Amino acid sequence: MAECLDFQIGTGAADLRELFYQGIPNPDHWTYTPYSRTETAGDGTLRGYGFGTATWEWDVLSQMQVNRLLAYITANQASGNVRINTPTDRGNKRTFDVFDCVLARIVDGNGKSMISQTQAPIFSGVTATFTHLVEA
Repeated sequence: MAECLDFQIGTGAADLRELFYQGIPNPDHWTYTPYSRTETAGDGTLRGYGFGTATWEWDVLSQMQVNRLLAYITANQASGNVRINTPTDRGNKRTFDVFDCVLARIVDGNGKSMISQTQAPIFSGVTATFTHLVEA
């Protein structure tokens, strides 16, 4: 049986919707880190500090699908505030959790590039990066 993936994005609780219903496929790959940095304590253990981060990565997205993600960011801004439902690794079971966070603008480079020899713009290596995750 296939795993049910419930990736969602919106600007708040009222409009949090599954990617599928926004015309965006579920990511091919994703990451979740519960803290932004680690430091080694005096006893040699690692301690996590800061806010969590997450990424959603697609092997291929159309220009229209990229635009739907960019719609969450005000024109000429480098990021926007969103709410997401994303997988987290907690213990030995993957769960989905809802976070208020910051979506960084998806830009060319950083893996994203247009696939040549396509009539409509199609991009490979698209990554949506979410920072400052705060559980909602």
